[in-house]
Amino acid sequence: MVEKNDKAEALAKALDGKVFDDSGRVQVSVKAEVLGFPVTVEAIRTHFPFPTNYYVNIDVLKEGAQDPNAMTVMITPKMTKGLWNRLGRLLLIDAHLRPIGDPQFDNVLNMQSNNFDLALRFVRYPMMTDRIKELQNQTGFTELHARATAGLLLVQPTSFDSINLDVARETVRMLGDMAQVLFDVF
Repeated sequence: MVEKNDKAEALAKALDGKVFDDSGRVQVSVKAEVLGFPVTVEAIRTHFPFPTNYYVNIDVLKEGAQDPNAMTVMITPKMTKGLWNRLGRLLLIDAHLRPIGDPQFDNVLNMQSNNFDLALRFVRYPMMTDRIKELQNQTGFTELHARATAGLLLVQPTSFDSINLDVARETVRMLGDMAQVLFDVF
């Protein structure tokens, strides 16, 4: 196992960023930039069971517009599949979720939003479902949040000590691509 400072420095080097001391809030924080957007990779604690979080801030113009009606999307993996999923929907476990119309996406992921039409537009944007599915395959994320005026948050259940630097770098790159779409279109 790599010492946490060495791992944080290696991640900062891989992302062309720097280790940021925010020890009052989190144990590890690495700040970088992707496509002009600030990215933060942090972990409350570096060991299991604490996840690694990726934040991409798209409010680079510092408008600070906290519009309560802004589109928010939360994508989570399905806990059950097949017959158990249908039984769960009958028992109202996932009754509030609506499919997006892509069977490969709907069989694996759930989507919740405050504005379903805009969220559907975001998820169906060219190559977006492929990016989301690829992120799910690479990181096994438990939550992916997108907010039109704020940015993206991805929660990877892997502890900071166990993350693969190549996977982290690729995750940040893909989140940057998604943030660019969120910034330009929404």
